[in-house]
Amino acid sequence: MSLRGVPLIELTWTESSHEFESLAVSLRALLLRADVRVGYADLLAALGLGSAVVAAIDDTFGWWASHARDAALDTVAARYGLRLRCLHPPEAAVGLRRSIEFAQHFHDSYEPLIRAAIEHGLPALVWRGWPPPRDHMWGVVTDAPPNMLSGYSLWHGGHPLPMTGPAHQVYIVEDAAPPVESPTHEELFELAVDHQRAQWAGTWCARPNILTGRDAWDAWAREIRAPSESFDPSLPVARQIMQLARTLASARRHFAAWLREVGPRLQPRWVQLAARWSRTCDRIASLLSPFESDDAVRARLGEPGGADQIRTAIADCADLEAALVAQFEQFSLNSRESARLEGLNDSS
Repeated sequence: MSLRGVPLIELTWTESSHEFESLAVSLRALLLRADVRVGYADLLAALGLGSAVVAAIDDTFGWWASHARDAALDTVAARYGLRLRCLHPPEAAVGLRRSIEFAQHFHDSYEPLIRAAIEHGLPALVWRGWPPPRDHMWGVVTDAPPNMLSGYSLWHGGHPLPMTGPAHQVYIVEDAAPPVESPTHEELFELAVDHQRAQWAGTWCARPNILTGRDAWDAWAREIRAPSESFDPSLPVARQIMQLARTLASARRHFAAWLREVGPRLQPRWVQLAARWSRTCDRIASLLSPFESDDAVRARLGEPGGADQIRTAIADCADLEAALVAQFEQFSLNSRESARLEGLNDSS
């Protein structure tokens, strides 16, 4: 079913209490509207978010896990049959958090374009602009009543809600149709491996404010302070730690379950790596689980050495993923060497 020409935009928005990757939930809803059914964990794998860690050095660390979710959006959208037109690209969003003039600029320049798209039955996929506590989330704009844009984002029970600020990224969904061939689980796994390697190589996202892999874990550890070391009250710091830990742990639980499900059906060369990756995700989720509660984090920060304990857990997470990526790299090296030897044998 094509989105083009639909006069009234209807969207079935579903989410569970443990799905925190708003871009994946948004894409799932858009694809379902085109009769394309894709699982949340499949989208985590395709987008590279199953075991991603990101630091956005120009934003509060509690919101880091909302940044760069769209690093692979263009490729993923095309594979699943979505055609997106970018109105406000990722590069233009850098630094807008502190821009006083941007809200008026968005209202004057971008809102009319979104409104025109809505009137032609084309929804908009947007990042930010939703009311708190989802103001850093992705969502889908589906209606444009007078003086307002509205649509769907996380944490509102699947009900529409109005936008209350400017979106920092905007994509018009110009068309959606079932792809000729959806990505296989084998392809999704290989794509996820490529994402993970790129994140640890620092090549996954070219935006100047984004760190990934070891650099991102280290940046998070540097943000952990005991209340006596912070200029802010401990509650906001605790909430930021909770929010980041909860998002990272939840994604890894979903991804670990996906790896356990699809791993045995992959080509033999991938089976052991998938099992190792699943165990790594489970161990990292376990290390982060004590920090998924606001009260628990506050209590930990109030203990002598509590901040050091959190930093140690973060460092352990980084070491686990570093060891996993090292195995990916060794596997890639061995595969290239095997291919080279096969080529020599074929030519002899």
